[in-house]
Amino acid sequence: MRTIRSAIVEPRPAARRVPAPIAAPPPAVASAGPAADLSVDLGRGLCLRNPLLVASGTFGYGVEYADVVDIERLGAICCKGTTLRPRQGNRPPRVTETPAGMLNSIGLQNPGVDAVLERYAAQWAGWQVPVIVNVAGESIEDYVQVVRKLDLVPGIAGVELNISCPNVGKGGLQFAIDQDAAAAVTRAVRRATELPLIVKLSPNVADIRRSPLRSRTRARMRSRRSTRSPGWRSVATGPARSWATRTAASPARQSSRSRSGSSTRSPRSWASRSSRSAA
Repeated sequence: MRTIRSAIVEPRPAARRVPAPIAAPPPAVASAGPAADLSVDLGRGLCLRNPLLVASGTFGYGVEYADVVDIERLGAICCKGTTLRPRQGNRPPRVTETPAGMLNSIGLQNPGVDAVLERYAAQWAGWQVPVIVNVAGESIEDYVQVVRKLDLVPGIAGVELNISCPNVGKGGLQFAIDQDAAAAVTRAVRRATELPLIVKLSPNVADIRRSPLRSRTRARMRSRRSTRSPGWRSVATGPARSWATRTAASPARQSSRSRSGSSTRSPRSWASRSSRSAA
């Protein structure tokens, strides 16, 4: 008789699984060197841990994201634009989608500087991350009054000057587009506070290098023309001109100038002016 083996394989009892021993963690590898220093010193006591700042308007007043991200890892927080009086902002719609992203027109909605200080300043003072207040206004006096309220308040680390606002005194032209207006508001705010000051420029110009600094340099030149001594001459420094260097002409150079009758400054030299005034 031939024995036929069944094709059905009986299940074997499961073998007892022994847990594998947990391997010890590898020894810590010694660091190759000290961690990179990413700190940024902006002057006047404002030193950032790193150059990462959140843009004004995208991060609220910081408290809205305190439970979402570790805000202490940031270099600084630039809060929403703050004005002298409360602003309701623009009427909806405020946001529209474009092929390249989106456009928004919020209209500087904020509760005003007094309410901002009352609600947030005490909390900012307890943070390690510095808070820079973005300041906006419709006139130079608006900017100055806001900054004076912020000065010496604990929790305020600096001021960001938003000069992309319409200047009511000049028919609504933005401060950032007019060199003289940009320089005037920057000078006025600088006199009103000792806080670190950052000027937020606008890209809506043909040449962004035409900044408040350039106008300020020109104003210095005009004010010094009548008071500088004969040893000063102007030195071109890019688009602007500066009186940053003083040159003492050598006797040989002076003699060559007298022989040629020319001057690097202007046809009317200081020597000729002195002789005329003496006469």
